[in-house]
Amino acid sequence: YKETKKMATQFKNYTAQAIGTTAYYLVSQSSGSFGGGIQGLTSGKAVIMVGLMVSNILTTSIAVDVIHYQQAGSKSTYLCKSLAIPAGDAVEIVQGKIVLVGNDDISVVSDTASGADVILSVLFDA
Repeated sequence: YKETKKMATQFKNYTAQAIGTTAYYLVSQSSGSFGGGIQGLTSGKAVIMVGLMVSNILTTSIAVDVIHYQQAGSKSTYLCKSLAIPAGDAVEIVQGKIVLVGNDDISVVSDTASGADVILSVLFDA
C-alpha cells in the first residue's frame, strides 16, 4: 500500500494593473518576462482559464492583443488582436474554457501606455 498526496484543485484570480505597450505575461513558463500571475505548473496538472477580463482604464479608446503561446513560444495564437475597447469599458476575452499545460504562456499588451487592467480567473491544478 502506497499513500499518495494529492494537490487540491482550487480557483484563483490574478490581476494586473496599468498594462501598457510592453507584453505583460499573466502566465509565463518560458516565452517572455514574467508579469505576475502563474509561473510554473504542477507536473502532470493543468490550469484551466475560466475567465479573462480586460478593462480600459483611460478616457480614450485603446486596442489590446491577448496571445496564447504554446510550446515555449514556438506557436502563438491570438485570443484577440487589436481589439478596440472604448474608454472606461471592459471586454471578456475568455468566455469558455482554455486548458493551459506546461510551456504555455498568456500575454496581454495595449497600444497605449498604462491603458489596461486585467483579471484572469483559473482552475488551478486540475
